[in-house]
Amino acid sequence: GNFKFSIRIEDRTGLYADSDFYSGSTIPYSFTNQYNPNPEGEIIKVSTKEDLLNIKNNLNGKYELVNDIDLENMDFENLGNFAGVLDGKGHTIYNFTSSLANDASFGLFLEITASGVVKNLALEGKVNDAGPWAGAIAVRNRGVISNCYINLDISASGNVGGIVCENFATIEYCLVLSKVNGDYMDGGIAVGQYGTVKDTYFLVDNISNGQAIGNNG
Repeated sequence: GNFKFSIRIEDRTGLYADSDFYSGSTIPYSFTNQYNPNPEGEIIKVSTKEDLLNIKNNLNGKYELVNDIDLENMDFENLGNFAGVLDGKGHTIYNFTSSLANDASFGLFLEITASGVVKNLALEGKVNDAGPWAGAIAVRNRGVISNCYINLDISASGNVGGIVCENFATIEYCLVLSKVNGDYMDGGIAVGQYGTVKDTYFLVDNISNGQAIGNNG
């Protein structure tokens, strides 16, 4: 709308009269809503299997689990390249299974990108025939994986990592109790380790073909 702005001057000495000053012209001005109640973006609550699968339609979103999620009777592959934040809030995604073709890459995500974060999450289940590249959280990590508990047994035709197959960034404060068995190489944490691993542990007896256990090649 059009508005005329004004200034009112009040004299508290009693020597001068109060006066008003109005701008000489009417100024057109369009008001827009500058208030953002959540400047960091909306947090999307994940409570069902369908909610979890829907992450692949918005891989930049911010998500929180509000309860455990059961994936029973579902062949799971991966949700794609994740650039958002997934906070498990201590909850578990369980009953991971897969009987997909051997050319499929298995992980909760295919890749955690540089802006991606997965934290405070537990994964449980058993996956056979996971393909040439497999890792519980992701095939590749270029972001941050923090405070995760993994008890997800994986067998594959190629390389298997207990958390990821290749780590290029940060893995911290995680525990892996999974059995991993790749026809080529296994890693209790990662097969290819080129980033940072901090305070993260696995059971060496659960590694079948441990030519590479969290080393860098």
